[in-house]
Amino acid sequence: MGHEASRDSLATRILQLREAAGLTKADLARCIGVSDVTIGYWETGNIKQIGHERLLTLASAFGISVSELLDDPMLVKRDARIRVGNCPRCGIQESPVEQA
Repeated sequence: MGHEASRDSLATRILQLREAAGLTKADLARCIGVSDVTIGYWETGNIKQIGHERLLTLASAFGISVSELLDDPMLVKRDARIRVGNCPRCGIQESPVEQA
């Protein structure tokens, strides 16, 4: 089952988290096992639902919980340091990135 609630805010949050982590769409896509086009669709809200397994992987890549990813609109603003979690696919290790 997918998640559709707060689609536009989730799309914005994915974009902000990716940029804050210093990742390209291709970097994030490789890390979570989707195409960079899919990342683009998520960030624009063109994909209406993201499956639970993908949300888990996406949240893990940012080092946050699915709940934070879905429900915390202040996440990027509050956290001065966004971290990329340990990515089993691409080998990105947790590394704090200063938010601009």
